[in-house]
Amino acid sequence: LGQLRIQEVSAPDLSTQFKPSQDDVPSFEHGKSWYWMRFNLLRGHEDGRRWLLQVENHLVDSIDVYFIAPDGWCSIGKPAT
Repeated sequence: LGQLRIQEVSAPDLSTQFKPSQDDVPSFEHGKSWYWMRFNLLRGHEDGRRWLLQVENHLVDSIDVYFIAPDGWCSIGKPAT
């Protein structure tokens, strides 16, 4: 499951490790690697619409999505560790 947890990756001392992507659609090298991506979502309409994260790379085995909640980090679909 990789070497770092969300609490470690989100720490201020690691914020300089995130670099903007040079591509509209980031691509990743093949192999057994772990990638962390950070992005902001802008609030839109509050009409009950849901977000859809679309990943078109068939080589991706799994994706964990985290968001900050009032009581700390949460993961969509499972508790954050």
